[in-house]
Amino acid sequence: MDRVPLDALTTALRGAGRDILAAGAHRSGRRDAAFRALVDTWFDRGGPDFAREIKNCGRALPAGRPDPGPTPARPELRPVPGQLRILRYEAANRWATPGEPFPGWPFVHLQFAQPPAPADGPWQLVGHHRTGPFALRLTQDAFRAETAPELSTTTLTTGPGLTLTGGTPASH
Repeated sequence: MDRVPLDALTTALRGAGRDILAAGAHRSGRRDAAFRALVDTWFDRGGPDFAREIKNCGRALPAGRPDPGPTPARPELRPVPGQLRILRYEAANRWATPGEPFPGWPFVHLQFAQPPAPADGPWQLVGHHRTGPFALRLTQDAFRAETAPELSTTTLTTGPGLTLTGGTPASH
């Protein structure tokens, strides 16, 4: 799962439905200019995170827009208190098609809410992925407790609520 800059997207596209209708209401040449101005507004509001997301989706940036630079590195899972927020598990798929992320193997994706490093920002969702074979033990307590994950090359545990053993850490 990739990081999606929701703040940049929602800020840039606020009122987009209304604005698209207004731009479309113009006649021919003025309509094109209105749509170009609308796109410029979206890029101005969304900033580099918005531009980077558009570029990462395989779209060209409008003429005259500076390259937003590389995507910032994703935060790594750290041994600090946080909460498990999302767990996605997929069983082994014997019908996997070539090119799928983990053909034929089970995989698990976990998202933990953790405080930022350094401590002067909002909490972040930090992902951890493993591809199988592995053993996963999970109880509801994993989602309720605020614990510091213990991570090694073969095990991830957050106390009695979650233990993930085996498998191979996968890139996100």
